[in-house]
Amino acid sequence: MIATDIVRGIFVCLMPFMDQLWLIYALVGATNSASTFFGPSSTYLITVHIQEEHKQRFNALHSTLNSGSFMIGPAFAGILLAIFQPGVAMWLNGVTFFLCAVLLTFLPNEAKLLHSSYSKITWRTIKKDWQSTLVYAKKLRLFTQLIMLYSIALMIAFALDSQEMTFLFTHLRISESLYGLTVTIAGIGAIVGGFLATALTKKLSSVFYLKVGFFLRCLVI
Repeated sequence: MIATDIVRGIFVCLMPFMDQLWLIYALVGATNSASTFFGPSSTYLITVHIQEEHKQRFNALHSTLNSGSFMIGPAFAGILLAIFQPGVAMWLNGVTFFLCAVLLTFLPNEAKLLHSSYSKITWRTIKKDWQSTLVYAKKLRLFTQLIMLYSIALMIAFALDSQEMTFLFTHLRISESLYGLTVTIAGIGAIVGGFLATALTKKLSSVFYLKVGFFLRCLVI
């Protein structure tokens, strides 16, 4: 994870120096590729460091912070773009990756927490992991189908999300200030929902959270 953050920080800091569009796209693609290593690793660390009775509350707080960054990040970037050149915002974004890498060094070693040592990753290890995953998927078919359906819907939503701004500006002809207000309202709603989820973690079950979350997402779509 530390190496991934350093790599992403370097890629982002290099973007202002690129004078061709395809180079910028290449760096963006490389940055997102590095992010695919960070996500599963962070999920593993969460399962190791967060105790079972605190996981539901942690997930709610984690969602709230992600929603807050969704609202605060673009607003802060807009302030930077109004004062400085776009490169400054990119460099500051790159610095945040380096800062994250430094903070990760303070986490305890998960191998010591589990009283185990790291094993070398081989093709046999990967094959064994896939076999374990398939056994688990066959054992919980309904849950696996639900996750697959949700993942497909999420990929479609991400694909459509890239067209959101084009649709709003081209067909609805909204102003930039109104679009910013729309993003802000969405961020506020996500933060409020996250705080409610955090406050009710001891009163509601995870299954209830999933049901309400799926229902509200389908209702909005």
